[in-house]
Amino acid sequence: MVNKYTLYKFVLENPNYTAQLTQPEFDPLFVEEPQYSLSELYDKRVEDINAGILLFIKEYPELLTGTDALMLIQQKDDIIRFLKDKKESYIELLSLNDSSYTFFNCLQSILEVSIYTVRAYDDAEKLLTEDRTVYVAPLLKNGQRLKLMDSDGKLKNLQTHIANSTITIEKCRDLVKACHDHNCFPDELEIFLDVWTKTEGNECGDWPEEQLLDRTAKYSIEKDTLTIWENDKCVLENHSGILCTDKKELDLKYY
Repeated sequence: MVNKYTLYKFVLENPNYTAQLTQPEFDPLFVEEPQYSLSELYDKRVEDINAGILLFIKEYPELLTGTDALMLIQQKDDIIRFLKDKKESYIELLSLNDSSYTFFNCLQSILEVSIYTVRAYDDAEKLLTEDRTVYVAPLLKNGQRLKLMDSDGKLKNLQTHIANSTITIEKCRDLVKACHDHNCFPDELEIFLDVWTKTEGNECGDWPEEQLLDRTAKYSIEKDTLTIWENDKCVLENHSGILCTDKKELDLKYY
């Protein structure tokens, strides 16, 4: 599956592109080995990355849509532009022979993305279709959130399992029953279906995570109506088993 980081991941996970810039190995029979400047080695690395990306796109294992192909071409152009535009400043750093300025670290800085960000995005993308656990908020009509207590009087989080980032009206009814079993009587439920990245090392929120899906489900108990909202727009209504996904009809009803 192509995403916004496909080629960045390809480059950052390939040791041929992330290794230190060193003189190439030569045949020992040569009397004199040519020496390349750091600038020349950098240019050669950029050429290798460009050629590797083109081959990767050509041999991509899945059938590319027009949108996917354009996304990959744009990523390639951005990567090569970053590498060329920022060459001089990073040549200066690499020439210091400071162990903290590895080519891999510089490459992440040049491309303005870390390997952790790329992998976190991949992991989050899988959540869009995988089975996962989501939180449910029992609410009153005025939006006040109710507390759900277990038999020991401890606060309990209401959760449920979903697949494909959606929920059924039948599952909502089961959740209402679960609330009633804990002496909690809400007017509606709010189910959080959105997907965010969870970048390794970012537990303290040192940089913002990315949202891949902005989606919430709301279930009115009195009306037995489930609505699913994406980017603040209603995209589905299920009223007692009668489905509506017509955009115009939903826009008229909910706006």
